[in-house]
Amino acid sequence: MTISDEPEMTRPTADGPIAILAHGHLLRILAARWMGLPAVTGANLRLDTATVSTLGWERESRVSRH
Repeated sequence: MTISDEPEMTRPTADGPIAILAHGHLLRILAARWMGLPAVTGANLRLDTATVSTLGWERESRVSRH
């Protein structure tokens, strides 16, 4: 099992925003797992080159914002 396959992600314990810089494929997996979806679902997420995407909350739901 790899870290991208972990079944549950928890809120970071940092006091502020966290920046993660990585290859787009890994970031799509991270976004899918953040939203509670299988890692393979990341293939359906669009993250454009040289852009900023934010993982956050919409009420009680985990979301990806561009």
